[in-house]
Amino acid sequence: MPSLSNALAAIIAHNHFAEVEEERQFAAFPSFFFPITTDALAANNNKPAAFDFVHRINMIPDAPEFNMSARFVWDVYERVLNDRRLPANSDPQRGYARRFAEAKAQFGHGQMTTAENTYFTTVVTPKDIDSSAAWTKVGLNREIISSGAGSLPGRVAGWLERFNTLPVLGEDIVDSVSFEKFTGVVLRHWYDPNIFTLKFWDLDGEPISDGGDPPRGRMPGVPAKVVALRNVVIKLARVRMPDIGPTLMYRRLNGGSEAPLPTIGDQISHVSAAGLRPKMLSSPLSPLNGPVRKQIASLATEEAAPSVLTGGTTVDSETRSLGAQKFHVPFVIDSSEARLLAQAELDQAITTLMTKKGELDGLKQRITAIQEKIDQLSSGSTGGGPFGIHIPRSPLAAEWKLKLAAEMALEPLAEEQTAAAEAERLRCERALQLLDQIDRIEGTANAYTLMIVCDRIPKSPDPDPTLFANQ
Repeated sequence: MPSLSNALAAIIAHNHFAEVEEERQFAAFPSFFFPITTDALAANNNKPAAFDFVHRINMIPDAPEFNMSARFVWDVYERVLNDRRLPANSDPQRGYARRFAEAKAQFGHGQMTTAENTYFTTVVTPKDIDSSAAWTKVGLNREIISSGAGSLPGRVAGWLERFNTLPVLGEDIVDSVSFEKFTGVVLRHWYDPNIFTLKFWDLDGEPISDGGDPPRGRMPGVPAKVVALRNVVIKLARVRMPDIGPTLMYRRLNGGSEAPLPTIGDQISHVSAAGLRPKMLSSPLSPLNGPVRKQIASLATEEAAPSVLTGGTTVDSETRSLGAQKFHVPFVIDSSEARLLAQAELDQAITTLMTKKGELDGLKQRITAIQEKIDQLSSGSTGGGPFGIHIPRSPLAAEWKLKLAAEMALEPLAEEQTAAAEAERLRCERALQLLDQIDRIEGTANAYTLMIVCDRIPKSPDPDPTLFANQ
């Protein structure tokens, strides 16, 4: 059976192979929470939500991580249209300049906010994400999870390793995964991607793209799809939970302050998510809050409040390393099957413990009764020889002493079995406490972006050397 890490890897792999055409696309994963709402997709981009979303899907991506950036597709594209360099001896009949003039006319002047932010309307289709038809239900069984996790591309697997996916839970714990998927196609009426493939222009400075894998440059890729998930459920198998004690920490970040989760006993501490707000979620970009670059810079450099244990104690680095960074797409863990087994094991452990305690108590009672009998028989003994040895008057005392020795020989094993039964009961209780804690990882029906599928920009500019031979 797969691990939790395998389950998350399989979610990524399923969507990666379903949505990414490797030859011309790559996947980038947001380093911040990236929700998709009806308001975000609204046609009226003067709304803060839509304004924020348009900027996000036009941020120039890196692979495989999609970071906050003030580098926008429209900025780089505009510089190409304005600063491109044509061959000095170009033949006007070839229409080199005309092609760029047409692209500039298509590009237009964009939208202007009251804070003098220029941006270019970008549409994502379908827009009606509340429609059930916009969502595809997906189920992954154990075999698919195992095979999918093993096929994850190397750089994407490396990205996933940034998250603590709770390896302490073991390698054989997940039974299945289910979720709903939304794929939005990004449309830019102002953008002509064919410009980058033309051979009759050049550009000074850093190239647009080096055409590598992954590509690097001013604009190595352009977001083409947004893949979002919701109602992500990871179902645990009917397996014994690992005996790690109820010390599991899982920080839940969902955009804004959040009260510390309840504790399990005095020795259990959860990390508070207060102040650890995912960037660009609790404070969306707004057309009213001044220059967008300053808004992004403020969010990018904002220091999160320190994590604290319940009770106000600052978390040290060692303790924090034991915690788990929340996977950036919220999920819930279905522990119902594992709980049934854990409860059955606890019930059996309690029964066994009661049986073993009864057997031990009965043994102790028999030992006490035999000792009393020996004492009674020995009370009639006569003085002995030079070493003060008492010689019992009744020959039965010796027989009872043999019985006593036989019963006492059983006592260490009975105590050991009782201690083992008590340990098993405690283990089962800890397993249920661990499941209680896992169950506190709350899911959400909200849609969060799993990945941005980006169209690769081939090597660009890549001018025909014969056109620029004398330049």
